[in-house]
Amino acid sequence: MAKEEDEARRAPAERRHQAWQLARRLARMLQERYGTWKIVLIESLVLGDFTPWSDVDLVAFGIPPERFLRAYGDAMDAGLDAGIGVDLLEGDTLPESFGMEGNPTFGRADCICS
Repeated sequence: MAKEEDEARRAPAERRHQAWQLARRLARMLQERYGTWKIVLIESLVLGDFTPWSDVDLVAFGIPPERFLRAYGDAMDAGLDAGIGVDLLEGDTLPESFGMEGNPTFGRADCICS
C-alpha cells in the first residue's frame, strides 16, 4: 500500500514537470515558426494549483492574425502528443480592459519568453 501511495503522490508532480517542459517547447516553437516576441504562461501552472485535469494556458504576442489558427493547431498537436491540453490566446487582440496584470482570470502570469 505504501508503494501505491508514493506513486500517487509523485504522479501530479511529474505531470506538472511535463507541463512546464511542454510550455517551454511551445514557446520555442512559436518563436521559431511564428515570430512570437512574447509568450506569457497563465493560470493553474503558474498559480501552483495544476491538477491532472489542468491544461497549459499561454498568451502569445506577435503572431500575424492570418497565421494564428495554424499556430493554435500546432500548439494543440504538441499538447496532444504530450497528453496535456493547451489553450493559446492571441495577446495582440485582447482588449486593454482585459489586462493581465491583477486580473483574477489570470491570477499571476509568468513571461516565459520575450
